[in-house]
Amino acid sequence: MNKLQKQYFEIKTALRARPTRTEMYLRLGKKVDKYLRWGWLSFLREIGELTPEERLFVGTMAE
Repeated sequence: MNKLQKQYFEIKTALRARPTRTEMYLRLGKKVDKYLRWGWLSFLREIGELTPEERLFVGTMAE
């Protein structure tokens, strides 16, 4: 598990809900950019947090 993944789950625990991309930026700042270069949905898929509905958008312009 990389640093961003650990931070994601720490934020999720603190919020008691899955954080949005905006919440990640607000808490972590610009350093999130380098980790999310492949997209937010791809990141969520990698850590097993993607919903079935979101899977439809992975790899599309919507991501």
